[in-house]
Amino acid sequence: MRILISIILFFVALLIFSIVFPFGILYQFISIFKKRNKSIYFSDYFFKIAQCIDQLGNVTYRELFNDVLITPASKNAFGDNQETISSVIGKNLEDNTLSKTGIWLNKILNLIQPNHSVISIEDNVNYPTDESGL
Repeated sequence: MRILISIILFFVALLIFSIVFPFGILYQFISIFKKRNKSIYFSDYFFKIAQCIDQLGNVTYRELFNDVLITPASKNAFGDNQETISSVIGKNLEDNTLSKTGIWLNKILNLIQPNHSVISIEDNVNYPTDESGL
């Protein structure tokens, strides 16, 4: 029964997000244009959305990323909803447990921001446990 409720909640959340998201973005843009330091607000707004999408990707693609981007010796797996993909890549880079594909992805991230994955490391995340029931 728990899995059925989780699946229903997933689709309800997805539906509500799909309907409300465009209006929320439009409202946010209108609100930002009323501010004095528009560039600071825009930068912060887009950064926070990007971070949320990154965290969503970390959860959504956890099995794929764990299989493709890191080695079996890794102690830092993908899947925590409080951590970004870049943070997990950075931890595995430091531990030398990135796969060849993970190393390649890290190089791409470095083109955007030098040393991006290491800079992005988040130390205080809540790693999923078997006791979570999920």
